Amino acid sequence: MFKFQFHCHNCSETFRISIVHLHSKDEITCPNCVSRLPEKALDSLRQLSESFMDAVDVIYNNNSTVGWGLSIISDEIVIPSSYDHLNSAFMVNKDGSKTLWNHRAVEREISFDF
Repeated sequence: MFKFQFHCHNCSETFRISIVHLHSKDEITCPNCVSRLPEKALDSLRQLSESFMDAVDVIYNNNSTVGWGLSIISDEIVIPSSYDHLNSAFMVNKDGSKTLWNHRAVEREISFDF
């Protein structure tokens, strides 16, 4: 079954949680150092897992003769790779928060004072 792999930058522990078990998690903590995943990140992962399961159900219940299958693939790269990477190579969302995703970034206006 599909799993999310988590990497704790605090202690370098890596662990996995099945996509179907995310809906019942009140929090996610590192099993080694008990560092807590931000609540907003957990909420987003719950929504992602529910949306993925919804898509699979739609495909499964489709009565068409044309069939579809769906899987998630990964290159096993941890994103962000470290806090240093996040702080040095980021763009800015419309709300001013940091992002690593080009399609979410806004153009920054550059001004020069002469």
